[in-house]
Amino acid sequence: MKTELILLMVVGAVALTGGCAHVGGNGTPTTAADLAAARSGLLQTDRAFSRLSETSGVANAFAAYLADDATLLPMNEPLIQGRQTIRAHLESGPVGAVLVWTPLQADVSRSRDLGYTFGTYELRIPGTNGPPTVRHGKYVSIWKRQADGSWKIVVDTGNPNPPPEGGLVPLPRE
Repeated sequence: MKTELILLMVVGAVALTGGCAHVGGNGTPTTAADLAAARSGLLQTDRAFSRLSETSGVANAFAAYLADDATLLPMNEPLIQGRQTIRAHLESGPVGAVLVWTPLQADVSRSRDLGYTFGTYELRIPGTNGPPTVRHGKYVSIWKRQADGSWKIVVDTGNPNPPPEGGLVPLPRE
């Protein structure tokens, strides 16, 4: 009985502390610095994704950053699955629309193969006889690291909200 109690206490202590070292997806120990670097890299990827959306269009940017089997969860619509199907859906959107976003936070799993980002977005739709319509919102993207080390989105969703005070949070420029 005493041996079982000691064993239970040891197992519990290891579970609570998470062990001394965590092993990443490549079999190497994951340190706090490894996780911080992975979070930073994922934020940089999401920022690059937004810049590509602004310069090359929404559909092209999503096609470049979506996994083949990605799922889009659009507001008030059924889910859309597959990179090419999502691209076609986005291409059917308003002509000349510009979507930009500001990633506010990222986190990654201890194995550094799954992560998420979230932030705010601004969608500008050209007006036919006047100023553009501007919509604001928030989003979350779930990312999976690919075999080549790149990050690709596996699930993406967003929803509208009132404009933020002071406008869209500007993208940090590196």
